[in-house]
Amino acid sequence: MIMSNLYERQQRLREIGVAGQAKLQAASVRLASGPGAAVAREYLCRAGIGSVSIEGGVPASFPHEAYFQSKACLDFALGTWVATRHVIEILELE
Repeated sequence: MIMSNLYERQQRLREIGVAGQAKLQAASVRLASGPGAAVAREYLCRAGIGSVSIEGGVPASFPHEAYFQSKACLDFALGTWVATRHVIEILELE
């Protein structure tokens, strides 16, 4: 299957759609530097967020931190969690 639109699959999701993708593309996200920031930036860029920057600041507190023994896994999970929280906020899903 050849996709004519990079975001075609996620636009098919009821929670996103064409209007939601437009919101994502119009959004600007600032991430606090620190663990997980690079992962969060990558996920947000791939979701189609219009502008993503990493700046100084206090990294988000991660409610699931106690479940990770490996720092590398923790940093990755933190990044994906931060990115997901931003997408949920932009799309007003909560």
